[in-house]
Amino acid sequence: MLLVAFVVTAGVFANRWESGPDPGTLAQFVTDDLSARDVEIELATKLASQIQDNEKILERVKVTVALELAVATVGVLWLLTPLL
Repeated sequence: MLLVAFVVTAGVFANRWESGPDPGTLAQFVTDDLSARDVEIELATKLASQIQDNEKILERVKVTVALELAVATVGVLWLLTPLL
């Protein structure tokens, strides 16, 4: 049951992952009639921000997976102890 909780937690963190600008943002750039240079600057800024956010999310997922591995290892060792 504990492993299920860890998997769900990792999944919740991973769901916050962002991959590029959403269609609404791109449509807003078109309707705002920005120059190509302004759009490039906005996209680069948004991408840099998303990369930083994704790195934080990745760290949380790594910690969660490490805890999952530790709990699973302890559980397997506990089950194998009577056999040794």
